[in-house]
Parts: sequence; structure tokens; C-alpha cells
Amino acid sequence: MTYDELRDRLGRDIPKFVDVLNALPTINFFVEPKSDSSVEPLAKIVTENNAINRVYLCSFFPHRLEKLRDLVGAGANLMLMLSRSPTLLLHEWRHLKNEAWRSGVGLSAVGIPNVLSTKGSVEKVQSWGLKVLVWTPNTKEQIKRAIKLGADGIISDNVQLLKQIILDLNPNSGSFNL
Repeated sequence: MTYDELRDRLGRDIPKFVDVLNALPTINFFVEPKSDSSVEPLAKIVTENNAINRVYLCSFFPHRLEKLRDLVGAGANLMLMLSRSPTLLLHEWRHLKNEAWRSGVGLSAVGIPNVLSTKGSVEKVQSWGLKVLVWTPNTKEQIKRAIKLGADGIISDNVQLLKQIILDLNPNSGSFNL
């Protein structure tokens, strides 16, 4: 949907990404362009608003990451999301295993689905110098498992539970950055 179509369907104004970036200048974001046509507008917003260091550009599709790198530049934080679909996962893993592709695209991180995350997969990706984010553990057991696997980050729909678990594990941290 276009912005106008979505606004009309909801019957109210909704913030645009550029508004959110400007309203929350200290917050980091993970953004996934859901279509090829959304790649260029996203890259434009990120670069024009000096948000390259605050936005991880994520995709299940290697060609979208390549396009984002071309548009945003070498400083982009790019994350390949691994799919739960066996066919797509095989395609994504082939790209990921290719060191020339990883370094050429400037990959920063990999998102591994919770159901496919293992100690071995986390360690393998980290051995390539990449951060690993597990998506989407939403229960206490799943979140604790992702932490135990050594994930660098967790993408969860249950942010309050995630925050509480991390604070419980590290009560002296004094702060927590979502």
C-alpha cells in the first residue's frame, strides 16, 4: 500500500520513517525493504538523514543488499536474513558462505531464524567476522536459548520480556538500550 492508502484505511495519520528517524535521533533501527521498488526510497532516506550508522538494512534477498550497498555506500550496516524456507535458505547460505560476496557487499550481520539457530551456526557465522541476530524468540525459554547460543542480538516480538530477561541476567548494567 502507499502511504495515502494505508492512512486512509486506518483513518488516521501515521508517522513516516523519516519522521521516526528525526524524532528518535539516538535510537537504532532494523529496516527491511519488502519489495525491490522500496530499496531506492529507503536508501535515500537513510543517506539524506545521516542515519547510515543507526540503521541496519536487512533483507532475505542478497540482490537487495547489493543494491542497498551500491546506493548507501560502504558504510552501510547490511544484514542478510536467513529464511525458514529450505529453498530460499539454500540460496542465501550459498551467498553467505562465499567470502568474496560477504566482503564485497560489506555484510555486517546475519539474522538466523530461531527454529534453525544452533551453537554451530552461530559460531560459524561469527567466525566470518559477522554479528548474529536470532529472530524471533518470543518465549522466556527461546530467548534464554538464543542468549546461551551466543547470539550478538535478538529480534523479538516480546520486547518487554526480552528486556526483563537481560536485566535479570545483568542487574548491574544500569541501563538497557532497545
